Amino acid sequence: MDLKRVVTTFAISIALLMVAGTGVVSAAQITISPHNLNLVPGVWVPTTVHVTETANGEFDGTQHTLEVFERPSVSGELEYRLTDTNTGGTASGTTISYHYNPTGDPDTIDTYEILVEIKAADGTEGNTYIIRYADTIQGSWDEAVATVHTTAIPEFATIALPLAATIGLFFFFNRRRRA
Repeated sequence: MDLKRVVTTFAISIALLMVAGTGVVSAAQITISPHNLNLVPGVWVPTTVHVTETANGEFDGTQHTLEVFERPSVSGELEYRLTDTNTGGTASGTTISYHYNPTGDPDTIDTYEILVEIKAADGTEGNTYIIRYADTIQGSWDEAVATVHTTAIPEFATIALPLAATIGLFFFFNRRRRA
């Protein structure tokens, strides 16, 4: 047997297996959007948890548990607020452990979406957090990186000086016209 033919057959077999494997979705894959979050203290920032199920009947009403927390845990610096738009369920706190029962057509690949909002506490400016979203029943997870930024509040002089100069110029030019 020709060595070139053996190598070519092996390479084609591997390529076919890789192509066939890319179309398969494992049970309960979790993806987060967006992956990079810009937090501002005191402001709720939305994220979406996408739970994708295979066509093997995982959306059969069995209970799932979504946990949301920082890794490593830094208690009290971030708050979470969850809204399950599919069932109307809610949860909130410094960590979330939320039970949900996705349902859907067992013959198709479905995506179940949950809204999770994150708020940073005052004094966390400049901190970066890794937030894990995990389906503890299925063992799948995804992570987002959240960086806390400050909102620039201009100082009084930054606003007052140009305003005073504009008003002064108005009176100056208005006075010259009358004279």
